[in-house]
Amino acid sequence: MDALLEGTLREVDGCVVIELADESLVVPVFPEGDAAWGVEGLTWKGDVFDDGATVHLGGGFAESDDADVPDGCGARTTFLVSP
Repeated sequence: MDALLEGTLREVDGCVVIELADESLVVPVFPEGDAAWGVEGLTWKGDVFDDGATVHLGGGFAESDDADVPDGCGARTTFLVSP
């Protein structure tokens, strides 16, 4: 896994996504216990990113079968975030 995902953090229908420049949506899958979504936004590695923040995540694209994603995220493309 050595890809860089760059885009805008969004919450869409209860699903945390990254909106890319072409407006497609990707579900970031963080290592267990590494991230949480709350009232303030996404908390990851001690930093808080609110809805609309630009993010840069390292990792790699994966099949949705390879990741545990919430039901509300549907069949969107997933991106496994490196620890």
